[in-house]
Amino acid sequence: MTNSHYALTLDPKTAAVKSLIDKANGNELVDDQCKWKLGQLIYESLAGGREFYRDAFTRSSLRNITIKNGADGPIWKSRLVVADLDGC
Repeated sequence: MTNSHYALTLDPKTAAVKSLIDKANGNELVDDQCKWKLGQLIYESLAGGREFYRDAFTRSSLRNITIKNGADGPIWKSRLVVADLDGC
């Protein structure tokens, strides 16, 4: 998806933002080296019940992802993400 200011690309494997380019200066605004991506949905659960300790969380993300076109008007554009997620 693009407009006069930005170019946005979603990652079909994670539904996260893969690329966001500022058209004014050409800068990529997404750090592709991070373990968890920009806008990626993350499900966290405590492995030890209510006790909080370092690395107590297990994390998972979306799977079986389908990205579909949503609105495509002159003012509003969108994408629809359909996927499976732990806990849902």
